[in-house]
Amino acid sequence: MSDYADAAAAAAGAASSASGGSDGGALPLLLALLGGVTHTLLQLGFAIACLAALVLLLVFVFQRRLLYVPVIPGQPAKTYQYTPNDFNMYYRDVPITAADGVKTHGWLCRSKQYTVLRSPVTIFFQENAGNISHRLPFAQMLCATVPSVVFLLSYRGYGASEGTPSQKGIELDAQACIDTVSDQPDVDGNSIVLFGKSLGGAVAVAMALKNPRRIRAVILENTFTSISEMAGKVFPFLRPIVGPGQPLNSLVRERWESLARLKEYFGDESSDEAKAFPPCLCLVSAQDEMVPPEMMERLYASIRSPRKHIVTFAQARHMDAYVRHRDQYWSTVKDFYLR
Repeated sequence: MSDYADAAAAAAGAASSASGGSDGGALPLLLALLGGVTHTLLQLGFAIACLAALVLLLVFVFQRRLLYVPVIPGQPAKTYQYTPNDFNMYYRDVPITAADGVKTHGWLCRSKQYTVLRSPVTIFFQENAGNISHRLPFAQMLCATVPSVVFLLSYRGYGASEGTPSQKGIELDAQACIDTVSDQPDVDGNSIVLFGKSLGGAVAVAMALKNPRRIRAVILENTFTSISEMAGKVFPFLRPIVGPGQPLNSLVRERWESLARLKEYFGDESSDEAKAFPPCLCLVSAQDEMVPPEMMERLYASIRSPRKHIVTFAQARHMDAYVRHRDQYWSTVKDFYLR
């Protein structure tokens, strides 16, 4: 009997000891576990921060290469795949020299059915990628639709033009283009329309604000408010630090701040300069996968002038409104020219 009692007592003591030991060891184990998780999270956070910093550094260093893409991958540089002759247009090559001495050029294109000797001219500012030969299908349809010749400007660093692209340089090219084209003997220098798509829209805004009394009208299609705001769209993790009013916005060198420029220009809408701003047509692709349509809507709202019009193409993406909504697109453009 005593053996059984001794064994029971020993078992009870062991159970009590085990229970007490378990309570005493749980807290250190939990703290160790939490410490490991915290350490892992800190490591992960540090890795994410390093990755963000690396991407930001790459964006800063290579921002011009990311923005300006003169050569489409797989195609040779400094060559043109086509000329306007391949699209049933007459043309001549016009050399241009910018104020800093960089030599560019452009094609003055004319539909073979358009015979006006001294005609209005539409200067087309292209998007960021490829060269003017890639715009010839669009230029052919534009020439066939509007009562105007069409001038395709080759930005510096694009196609056969000299130099390296930058905002400052392209604005110099565009101004030299306006000056040179308006002096052509078969062009009416008092009837210049600026037509810009995407990046070209930012160029058109800059030139319209600089030359409001020389420009008859402006057409903007799927352009952006600013490059810094676009950076936040392309790289969402940059939004807290890059963009209007953000701490590292100064890292963006190629700004193209069309919205800010328009707001400043129309700050006093009763001024003579504000009243001189030319009529403006804004073309918006509702399904734009590159530039958010709301950016175009904000640009339109910032033009404080009664001489403006906006049209949205419900199914169009960034580059295809003129073919996907062919009838609506070209009737809109033609009506704008004939007003």
